[in-house]
Amino acid sequence: MYIPFKLLKKEHLEELARSTITYLVMQYFNWPGLGTIQVAMLHPYKEYLLAEMHLIQMPQGSCILYSLPDDKRSIESLLESKEHLIFLNELIEDGWQNKLARLYYPKIKRSIIDRQLFPMLNNIEDIEVSFQLELGQLSIVLNDEHTIHKEPFYDFVAGKLKK
Repeated sequence: MYIPFKLLKKEHLEELARSTITYLVMQYFNWPGLGTIQVAMLHPYKEYLLAEMHLIQMPQGSCILYSLPDDKRSIESLLESKEHLIFLNELIEDGWQNKLARLYYPKIKRSIIDRQLFPMLNNIEDIEVSFQLELGQLSIVLNDEHTIHKEPFYDFVAGKLKK
């Protein structure tokens, strides 16, 4: 399994607590193959207004606002839990898009075919696959030069959304 984000460790949380970061938005998301483990991405903010804007743009209930140092222990307890996997909103490497596309290509291809997203297409290899990361939401973008299809990556490869 490949997840392109930097795993949050206790040392990272300590660094954030010592920095000028005051607010942390923890945004929950799904990732294929993790079952019941709750996966989240931590977004640090210096200003309350920016953190609040992030919360407003996300589906209700998908994010929690924490403040440092008050909520540091709460986040540490999540890090110690076997039911949680928390990442920073940092990518671990430059070639993450290519690696993600290569590893999940069979699921991507199967989803395109099963859902008939590009019915006029003769060759599935003609579809360009790319990814966008916006506010912690990873989306898959499919393009056949005539049609662009974009949706959350996690749901797409899990087959949760319909055409």
